[in-house]
Amino acid sequence: MCAAGVDAQTGAGKINFDANYQAAYRDYYSGNFESAYRRAQIMIEEANRTGDQRYLAAAYTFASLYSDHTGHVDESLENLYKALNIYKELGDTVRIASTYRYIGDALGELRMYQNATDLFYRSIKIAGDCNNFYEESRGYNSLCKYTLRDLETESDSTFISKKLKNIIQKMEFFSNAILSDSIDYLHRQNIINCFMNLASAYILKSRIENNTVYADSAQKYVERIRKTMGFQGMTLMRSYILEAGVMIVKNNDRDALFRMKEIEKLTATLPLTNSDLGDLYNNLSMASQKLGNLSDAIFYKQKSIEYQSHTVNEYNVLTGFEFQAKLMSDNEISILQLEKELVEYANNQRLLNVRLISFWVFIVLLVLLGALPVLYLFLRHNKTLTRKLNILYGKLEKHNRKLLEQQNELAAQNEMIQQQRDNVDRINKEIMSSITYAQRIQTAAYSRDEDIPSVFPSSFLLIRSDSLVSGSFHLTYQYAGVKLLAAATCSRNGVPGSFFAMLGVATLKEVLVHYHPEGMFSPADILTNTEFNLNQTLSNIKGTELKENIDISIVAFDTDNKKLIFSTANQSIYLFDGINLKGYFGSKLSLGYSINNVYNDQVLNIANGTMIYIINNGIYQQVGVNDELFNDQQISVMIKIIGNLPCAQQQNAINEFINEWLGDNNQVGDIAIIGVRNTFW
Repeated sequence: MCAAGVDAQTGAGKINFDANYQAAYRDYYSGNFESAYRRAQIMIEEANRTGDQRYLAAAYTFASLYSDHTGHVDESLENLYKALNIYKELGDTVRIASTYRYIGDALGELRMYQNATDLFYRSIKIAGDCNNFYEESRGYNSLCKYTLRDLETESDSTFISKKLKNIIQKMEFFSNAILSDSIDYLHRQNIINCFMNLASAYILKSRIENNTVYADSAQKYVERIRKTMGFQGMTLMRSYILEAGVMIVKNNDRDALFRMKEIEKLTATLPLTNSDLGDLYNNLSMASQKLGNLSDAIFYKQKSIEYQSHTVNEYNVLTGFEFQAKLMSDNEISILQLEKELVEYANNQRLLNVRLISFWVFIVLLVLLGALPVLYLFLRHNKTLTRKLNILYGKLEKHNRKLLEQQNELAAQNEMIQQQRDNVDRINKEIMSSITYAQRIQTAAYSRDEDIPSVFPSSFLLIRSDSLVSGSFHLTYQYAGVKLLAAATCSRNGVPGSFFAMLGVATLKEVLVHYHPEGMFSPADILTNTEFNLNQTLSNIKGTELKENIDISIVAFDTDNKKLIFSTANQSIYLFDGINLKGYFGSKLSLGYSINNVYNDQVLNIANGTMIYIINNGIYQQVGVNDELFNDQQISVMIKIIGNLPCAQQQNAINEFINEWLGDNNQVGDIAIIGVRNTFW
C-alpha cells in the first residue's frame, strides 16, 4: 500500500514538473522572466520532494537562465555547477554537454570568449561522441553567436570574411538538417537561433564588404525567424532589431530609426536581455550618426555601452575566472585560493604574535621570574606556527610543479600537432603532384580542343570541371562524306572518372578505326560495338562494387545526303534554327550499364545554319541561388538567348549564364556543352 502511494506521488510529481517546465520555458521566451523564475523555484521544490535528481538538475539549469538575465552571474554559475555535478553522478553525457554549453553562454556574456569557446568545443565533442545531432547543433549555435560578437571588434576584413564564410556554411547546414526533422517547441528555438546567427552574419558581411546583396539574404532569414517562432514576444523584438540592422546597411536609416524607437517604447512591457538592449541602442546610434544627428548618436552609443557592460563588470568577470578555475580542478584548492589562504593565515598569525609579544613583555616587567617559562611556551607555539607555514608553502610548491608539468605536456602536444600538420601538408603536395601529372597524361590521351574547329569550323566547346582531372571527353572523326563528333561524360568525377574516361576514349577510338559502314552510316552501331568492347574489358571486375557508366552522344553529318544522324546514351541533344528549339533524347541507359542496351539512330533533315547542342547531365545537378535545380526550362531560356550569337561568343555567354545561376553556390560535378552550327550544305 505504501509503495503504491510513493509511485503515485512520483508520477504526479513528474506531471507537475513537466507542466511547470513547459510553462516556464514559454514564459521566459515571451519575456515574462519573473513568472519563469517562480516556476523554476517550484520545479526545484518538486524535484527535491520526489527525490528525482534528473529533474532537480533540469530545474537548476533553468533557474540559471533567469539569474544570468538579471545579471546575477555568481548565482547562475552556481546553479549550473550543481546541475553539472548531478549529471556527472548520473552519467548523463548528453546533459553534461548541454550544461557545458550553458556555462559557455554565461562566460560569453562576460566577454570571456576564449574560455567560452573552449567549453563550446567540449560540449560539441561530447554530443558528437554520443551521436546527438540536436545538442551538437545547439553547441555550434552558441559557438557561432559569440564568434560573431568577437568579430565585431576585429579590424582585419580578410580574417572576418573567412570566419563569416565558415559560420554561414555551418549554420546553413544545421538549419537545413533540422528543418528536415519534425520541429517541436525546443527544435523550433534551435532553428530560430540558426536563423538569427545567419541574419547577423550576413549583416556583418554586408557591412564589411559594402554589398547590399548580403543584406537581402539577412532579410530572408529575419522573415524565416518570424514564420518559425510561434508566439514568442522576445524573439519578435529581436527580429525587429535585426531588421533594423538590415535597413541601416541598405541606407534606409530613417525607417531604421523609427523602428528602433518603437521597440524602445515596448521594452517596458516586454523586457529584453542586456545584450539585446545593447544591440538596440547600437543600431539607434549608427542610424543617428548616418543622419547627421551627432548628439543623439553619442547619447545612444553611451546607453549601448552601458547595457553591454551591465554584466561585464570587475566582480562578475572575477566570478567567471574563479568558476573556470573551479571547473578545471573540481577537487583541488586552486593556486589563487591557496595563495590567498596562505597570506591571510600569515597575516593573522603575525597579528597574533604581536599581541602575544606585547602581553608577555608587560608580564615580564611585572613578574620577571615568571616570564621565563611563559617565554619558553611562546617559542614552542611559534615553532608550531612555522611548521604549519612550511606545510602550506610545500602545497604551493607542489601545485607549481604540477602546473609546470602541464605546461611541458602542452608544449609536447603542440609539437606533435605541428608534426602531424607537416605530414598532412606533405601528403597533400604529393597527391596534388600526382593529380597534376595525371591531368597531363589525360590531356595527351584526349582529342585536343582545336580538333573540333578543324572538322567543324563553326563550333565551340565548354568543359567546366570541378577538379583538375575530368570525366568528360570528346572525339572527332571523318569518314568518306561523313563528319563525326562524339561527346561523353563518365558517371564519376575526379580521379576515378578520369581513369574510366581514358578507358572509354581508347575503346571508342578502336571501334571508330575498324568501323566500315555498309549502307547508311549508323552512330547506333558505333555505340553498340563500343559498349560490347567496354564490357569485355571490364568483364574481370563486373560483380564487384565498381558501377561506372558513360553518358555519350554521337552526331554524324552526312554531307553527301544532307542528313543529320545521331544516337545518344542518357544524354540530350537540342536543335535551334534561330526561332524554334527542339530537344531529343535517345536511350535512357548509359553506356556500360547493360550488355542488352538497344540504341537507335535518329535521322533529321536540318537547314543550313541550324545549331546543334550536345549537353551532358551535369548541368541538371547545379543548384541556383534560389535553391532550385537547373532544368529543361533553364536550358531552353539559355539557348534562345545565345543561339543566334556567333559560336565564338556563345561559350562566354553560356559561362556567364551558369555563373549567374550558381551565385555563391559551388559547382557540383562536371559540365560539358558542345555547340556546332551546320555549314555543310
